[in-house]
Amino acid sequence: MAQETQDADNKMWPPHIEKIFIDIMVDEQQKGNMEHDVFKAKAWLSITKTLNEQIVKSFLPKQVKDKHNRLRQKQRKWGQFLRHTKLISNKTTQTVTASEEVWANVVAGDSMVAALQKKGSAPDSDEERALKEELANEARHTQLGDDDCYNPNMEGKTQDDSLVDEQTQRADKRPMEEPTTKGKKVAKKVDRVSEMTMALQEYTVLAREGFPTKGESLMDCKVTKKGSSYYEFRRNSRSVKPTILHFQLRNLVWATSKHDVYLMSNFSVIHWSSLNCTRQEVLNVSGHVAPSEKLPGSLLEGFTQTQVSSLSVKEKQLLAGGFQGELICKHLNRLGVSFCSRTTSDDNAITNAVEIYVSSRDFDMEKFQLSKHFQFPWPVNHTSVSPDGKLLTIVGDNPEGMLVDSQTGKTVMTLCGYLDFSFASAWHPDNVTLATGNQDKTCRVWDVRNLSKSVAVLNGNIGAIRSIRYSSDGQYMAMAEAADFVHVYDAKNGFEKEQEIDFFGEIAGISFSPDTESESLFIGVWDRTYASLLGPKISSNVRKLVTSGHAEREIDVEELSLTLNLKKV
Repeated sequence: MAQETQDADNKMWPPHIEKIFIDIMVDEQQKGNMEHDVFKAKAWLSITKTLNEQIVKSFLPKQVKDKHNRLRQKQRKWGQFLRHTKLISNKTTQTVTASEEVWANVVAGDSMVAALQKKGSAPDSDEERALKEELANEARHTQLGDDDCYNPNMEGKTQDDSLVDEQTQRADKRPMEEPTTKGKKVAKKVDRVSEMTMALQEYTVLAREGFPTKGESLMDCKVTKKGSSYYEFRRNSRSVKPTILHFQLRNLVWATSKHDVYLMSNFSVIHWSSLNCTRQEVLNVSGHVAPSEKLPGSLLEGFTQTQVSSLSVKEKQLLAGGFQGELICKHLNRLGVSFCSRTTSDDNAITNAVEIYVSSRDFDMEKFQLSKHFQFPWPVNHTSVSPDGKLLTIVGDNPEGMLVDSQTGKTVMTLCGYLDFSFASAWHPDNVTLATGNQDKTCRVWDVRNLSKSVAVLNGNIGAIRSIRYSSDGQYMAMAEAADFVHVYDAKNGFEKEQEIDFFGEIAGISFSPDTESESLFIGVWDRTYASLLGPKISSNVRKLVTSGHAEREIDVEELSLTLNLKKV
C-alpha cells in the first residue's frame, strides 16, 4: 500500500512540479507569509493559485498542503539519518562505516537506507538533483561589480595549474560549508522549508561523498591537456535572457548561421542577430496558439500557455515541445503556426527532445505526418540520428543507452559503462563516432565499429553533462555541464586537448554555427543576475590553414572558402 501511495504521488508530482512547488513556498516564506512557522489559509490559497498558474493544473489547497506534509516527513527521516554521529567517513576509500548496532538503528524501518548500506549510493532521485542544483545556484553567487564588466574566462589553463584551478573553482562556485551556530542566537522557530531543503541537500552530499559513489567511474577518465584556445571572446549579449524550464533539459539554443541564433526566453522564442545586435520575437506561447493551416492530424484548437521544454531550429523550420506532450511546428518564413499536435496523451508526459533532420525524419516536416513511432521500456531523454540516417542513438532513464535501427526500431547494440541516467547525445559528421552525456559527470565517445567499450571517457568539473554538440567539420566537440562550464575538445586529434570556458550561470544550451568552419559558438546562460548569450568566435590562430609542399604558407580560411566557391561557379 505504501508503494502504491508513493507511485501515485510520483505521478501527480513529477520532479519539475515538485521543484516549482518548493520555489513558490520559499518565495512565500521570504515575503513574510509564514507566521509562527506555519502557512495560514490565505498563504495556502496564494501558493495553490500561483502553482496552478505556472503548471496549468488544478490542484486543490488540500492536495498542496498534503504534499507539503509529505515533504516534511521526508525531511525528518533524512534529518534523523544525518544525526547518527557514529557514522565514520573514510575519504581515502570513499566509504562510510559503522558498527552493526548503529546500522541496525539507522536501517530499522527504512528500506532505502538499507539499500544504501548494501550496495552503496544509487543514482540520485530527480527531486534530490533539482533541490541540490537549485540550492547550489542560490549559494554560489557573489557581488561581481558592474554588469558590463563581467566576462567569462575564455583563457585556457596550463596542465601544471589544473589541480589548483579546479580546487579554487569548486570552492568559489559550490561552497559546501558546514552549518554552525557559533556566535549566533539559535532561533526557537525554524524555517521548515529551509530545513527541509537543506536536509535533502546534506543527504545528497553524504550519499555522494560517503558511500561508494560515482567517483569509481572517474578511474577511466581520459587526462586531457587544458589550456587550448580554440574560441576567443567576442561578445556577451546581456540584452538576451535565455531561460530554462526543467533542470535536466538544456537544448534550448540553436544557431542557424554564424550570426543568427534562436533561444527560449520565458514564453518566447527569440531570434538574435549578432551582426546587427537585434532581437526579435518569433513565437510567443504565453497565450493561445493555434495552427493557421488545416492539415491532417493537426489540433486546430491549439494550446494555451505552453511551457516549452525542448526546441529545435533548422532549415527554416522551428519545433517546440512542451511539458504536456505538446508539439508546435512553425515555418520561419511564414506567419503564424503551421501545425499543433501532442506526442502522447499520457498524464505528466514531457517532450524531452525534438530535432530536425534532413536525411532521416521521424516526423514529415512537409506534411507534418508521423512516419515512425518507436517505444522503449524506460523514459527517453534524448535521441540523435546518424548523418546517414540509418541509426538512432537513444538515451534516457537507464544507465545503458542504445543504438537502434532508424527504420525498424530494433536494438543494434547497447552502450554500457554509465552509472546514472543520460540526457545528451550527438553524432560526429564522419558517421562513425558519437558521444553521449550522463549525470555521473562523464561524456563517453563511441566508435560504431566496436561498441564493446567507449573509446574515451571525458570528465566534467561539477555536474551532469546536459548538452553535446560537434562542429560542422567535426574538428571540435563541445559539452556543457548543468552550470558554469563548457568544454571544447579537439575531436579530430583524439580528445587530447581541451579548452575550458568558465562563467557564472546555468546553461540553457550550446550550439555551433552550421557554417563549414563553425566560426561561432553560442552559449545560453540563465542566471538571475547575469543571464546572457555568450558568442565566442573561432580563434584567429585556429582559422589559419597550413599547407605543405615545396614551401609552407598560411592561408586564411575565409579566403580559401571564397576561392573554392568561385571554382564551383
